[in-house]
Amino acid sequence: MKGKTEPRGVIATVITPFDEAGNIDYESLEREFQWGLDAGLTGFLVPCGASEIKYLTLEEQISLFTTAKKICGDQLFLMPNLPGPTEKELVEQSKLYLDLGADGLNINTHWSPRKGPAEDYIKLVQAVDALHPDFLCLQDDDLESGDGIPVEVAARLFNELESVRALKCDLQVANRKCTALKAATGNEMLYYGADESHHSLEGYDRGLDGLMPSGMFEIFSNIYKLYHNKSREAGARLFFDSLPCVCFTRQPGLNRIYHKYYMKRTGVFKTTYSRDPQDNYDAYTTRYREEMITRALDIAAHIDEYWK
Repeated sequence: MKGKTEPRGVIATVITPFDEAGNIDYESLEREFQWGLDAGLTGFLVPCGASEIKYLTLEEQISLFTTAKKICGDQLFLMPNLPGPTEKELVEQSKLYLDLGADGLNINTHWSPRKGPAEDYIKLVQAVDALHPDFLCLQDDDLESGDGIPVEVAARLFNELESVRALKCDLQVANRKCTALKAATGNEMLYYGADESHHSLEGYDRGLDGLMPSGMFEIFSNIYKLYHNKSREAGARLFFDSLPCVCFTRQPGLNRIYHKYYMKRTGVFKTTYSRDPQDNYDAYTTRYREEMITRALDIAAHIDEYWK
């Protein structure tokens, strides 16, 4: 019998706020978590790639998680991203976050068949499963190969290991893979979309259990809830109204910076500072970004109208 944890809905990726000196701004971070609570999120993926995890010390990564725990307590599902990549590092990271009260663990070793035998990857997951966590999610994001973790490998891990419960897909094949994996596991393995947020309506039609986007918490959360608790038509209305904003963020290198500006406009963040130097904005994308943020904020301000 699998674990009882069945998180469905929007599990948002955490974007790290910094002050102008490049230090983590914990006041803004606490506001981000409170915003998630108020917006009706299911949980947070924290820390993660969107948190600029490559530019955070281990102590800072831990502080993001413990701050989430302080603000959200047991009200939201909290799951850290585990980059590994070695078995020893993966186990150490797992033990650390389990001791801090993580509800689940997201294994993100960027594995695909072109990077080695499936048995090597299975051995890594088995090592974490041996710690008996309640919930393991497999991140599927080998963007170079395009296909990521084969469905048969994910299904095998789900069927053989007690803690493996979900797969988080960042691939362009995400929705089709959702259908295939659901069929391979008797519709039991949970399936989350990430980079496919601009196709989430189709994903929900296929049985997508949740979404892992950044920012715009009210919009993403209400699309899911309208679709599942009111009607597909109601969810589709909000989805299509917000689609230009979501599509804009799906362009390479634009997502994190867009949401930093969004959160600064809302007063959640004090600055838009990033440690990651990647910035693909020029004058044209900057103007369009501000137009899309204005559009999203107007939609968020009128969310109640979608429930009428």
